[in-house]
Amino acid sequence: MPELTKIIIIVGIVLFVIVMLGVVAVNLLMRFAFKKRGDGSPALRYLQSEDFPGLIADPIKFNSNKQQIIRGYLYHKQQFTTFKELIIFAHGIGAGHTSYTTEINRLANEGYLIFAFDYTGCMLSSGTSMKSLIQPLVDLEHGLRYIESRPDLKELKRYVVGHSWGGFVALNSLLLKNHRIDKVVDISGFDSPTMAIVANHKILYAIYPFIFMHGFWRYGRFATYNSSKALKKVKVPVLVVHGKLDRAVKPLVSADKFAKIAQKNSSIEIYYVDDRGHLPYASKRAEEYLHQVKVDKALINPKSPVVDYEIDYKLITEEDEVVMKKIVAFLKK
Repeated sequence: MPELTKIIIIVGIVLFVIVMLGVVAVNLLMRFAFKKRGDGSPALRYLQSEDFPGLIADPIKFNSNKQQIIRGYLYHKQQFTTFKELIIFAHGIGAGHTSYTTEINRLANEGYLIFAFDYTGCMLSSGTSMKSLIQPLVDLEHGLRYIESRPDLKELKRYVVGHSWGGFVALNSLLLKNHRIDKVVDISGFDSPTMAIVANHKILYAIYPFIFMHGFWRYGRFATYNSSKALKKVKVPVLVVHGKLDRAVKPLVSADKFAKIAQKNSSIEIYYVDDRGHLPYASKRAEEYLHQVKVDKALINPKSPVVDYEIDYKLITEEDEVVMKKIVAFLKK
């Protein structure tokens, strides 16, 4: 056998082994990270509409891509009976939209109708697992079809507001074809699912291409979406809110990148919160208290001792008035 042929065969075998190891590694990683439901923690109470005077919650449901049932509510305040704008609220990872009922209530107080649902495999919705960071984009597209099927909703202006995972969903709603989005508020959102997975774990950069391809094989065009691409194409107003101390979604690989794009597009506004982490809409003491509760209740480290005390839900959901006024002012202008 000629020497060149041997080299080609050896290189081919090595590449095959590398590819197979990458595929196996990604499958194991995704199974560990997402082959479970996002039903929150039994140690926490998630506030419901009845916890807020005058907040009405009308149940909604629609089917997503595999006929799984997506459930949520249309929220509004009792004193408002007609609406011009619909806010689509996209939640973060770990639980469903009721992690944000305080923020939903605040927006409802401003006269908005809010469409909030739980993604596949989260809280109220069906599905054996959360599937992937890409899945909520698919759920949102089906949610938009549901909105467009309802005469009472389809003509309303559509504003997408989301936090963290939901921030990514909000920004990338702009890339969903044939659906109108009029404004977007991204709070602590990441740039892409692949980057969100590898950004805080440098060792995972070695399998970056495999993580992307895993998403592409399962979701096709949805896997090619990223927030930077959405912002480069955006023609509607966008507000990006990000805590400078955010360790979950570091500004360097998210908001700072978006800020560079914003320099060339006046439709994009970047708003940094200096002394806040991943929850810039919450007051500083609320964010600190939530972290302490997670430590005490062993939500961060399951091996740590659980301290038994009653959680102060008024404090843990306390909003930053300046930040919330900024968001409301943006939506109203």
